Amino acid sequence: MSILSRRSPAFICVALVALSSCGGSGEPTTSPGNKPLTSGGILYGASRGGGVAAYAINASSGVLTPIAGSPFAPEASEPAAFAMWLSANPARSVVYLAVASTNIESWSANPTTGVPAATSGAPFAIALNGRIAVSPDGNHVYAPTGTGLATYSVGADGTLAAVDARSDSPGAGAAAAVTPDGRFVYLASGPDQSRISTFSVSSATGALSPLAVNTLAPSDTAFPGDAGMAISPNGQFLYLSSRSTQGRIEAYTIASSTGGLSPVNGSPFASPASPKELILDPSGKFLFAATGSGVAAYAVDAASGALTAVAGSPFGSSGMAHLVVDASGHFLYATYLSSPIAAYTIDQKTGALSAIAGGPFGAGTGDLAILK
Repeated sequence: MSILSRRSPAFICVALVALSSCGGSGEPTTSPGNKPLTSGGILYGASRGGGVAAYAINASSGVLTPIAGSPFAPEASEPAAFAMWLSANPARSVVYLAVASTNIESWSANPTTGVPAATSGAPFAIALNGRIAVSPDGNHVYAPTGTGLATYSVGADGTLAAVDARSDSPGAGAAAAVTPDGRFVYLASGPDQSRISTFSVSSATGALSPLAVNTLAPSDTAFPGDAGMAISPNGQFLYLSSRSTQGRIEAYTIASSTGGLSPVNGSPFASPASPKELILDPSGKFLFAATGSGVAAYAVDAASGALTAVAGSPFGSSGMAHLVVDASGHFLYATYLSSPIAAYTIDQKTGALSAIAGGPFGAGTGDLAILK
């Protein structure tokens, strides 16, 4: 699996998984090539059958404009019926696109135009079972697998080298997350005996040491490939989407000294059916969940981590599977597997979402990631 090289330009890597559904609408005018992008960043979306689409984000309106040449061709022939997980490397402006049980495609992104180019040695034959979690310093990635969690170091040329692998049977790795200080990694496993395993991280090698296991209630299930995990920007709270007769969001406080998890009072919190990906805005005030009924929005209690549904939630008229919030915290983008990209502004006081004029954008886009 390749990640970003330590050289400029930045790198993009993409992870693919089973894809279904497609559609498109509202394709805006393509931006001129070879000109600096004075925008709010670049949004990348996994394309049907592999490859990646790229859009400039208007910093004022949130409107998406395709980068010249988008979508960009895959590096290998991928099954058209595959979905995709993308992950961003916060230290190196990298995005990873992984094909479940197959490949990780990898591109370097031109820092001026956002146009991606294949990195040396890609695609990489590394099989994943969920979205890659990236260490804050960009030196390591943690990949959910069919048996647990694998750790890779990032080479100077962007290649990945195996560090270790942790088995977490029964069940399979479903979702992973790293604390903002990089000291602890968490793995949700399921569907059998769904649980969250806590690991400490070696500062020298990135290797993991198991610390503790929190078992979900028998009625709550974390599904590999579907479960979402998010940690608050201040590192105090962890959230996991799970399924029962209805959707649920598990919430925990994180002990700063040990990484131990303690359930937040009132957890698990009710969610619309089939919650999947989770994300917090950069301030940590709001949590958003992609669900079968649209984007669910919650206000986060700063002291306890408890969730309160935002008035009007869920937002949108159809189910969502993937979502991302831009670096300013003003815009949210969401898709359902291979649907056009729904775009919203985020009310900075309430967390309520309002559709951006001109959306949805693009066509046939899977998972999403943003480079600033």
